[in-house]
Amino acid sequence: MFAFFAVRVIENREGLFNYADSFGLALFTVVATERVLLYGFSPTIAITMGIITGIAGGMIRDILSHRPPLVLGKEFYATPAFLGACFIAALESVIPDHEFNAIYAVSLIFILRVLAIRKGLYYPNWLLYQKKRHD
Repeated sequence: MFAFFAVRVIENREGLFNYADSFGLALFTVVATERVLLYGFSPTIAITMGIITGIAGGMIRDILSHRPPLVLGKEFYATPAFLGACFIAALESVIPDHEFNAIYAVSLIFILRVLAIRKGLYYPNWLLYQKKRHD
């Protein structure tokens, strides 16, 4: 209901969308990583599944809205999910019964994404695929 009425008042919808997406990325990545660890799989599998779960929702959203997926561009998107998934896996192995592990990992991912949005952090051009032109 908030979104229905607030969309008329909020002028920078793209910015709000990016922050909400960042929180969703953080939350889904951490919850999935925690679940896979809870089922007894190795941290490598848990990290992989956490990243896939975190970025897949955004990819589906972008494809359905006819936009290029953020994860396929130069946007700093999948790396925060990777770092957060590694962080929660490390925390769960070192201090498994701490009740704030998930909050720490969600915060890490969200803060990295917010910094990427606000400061314009992108992957360097040499890391990106450059289509060669044949002239």
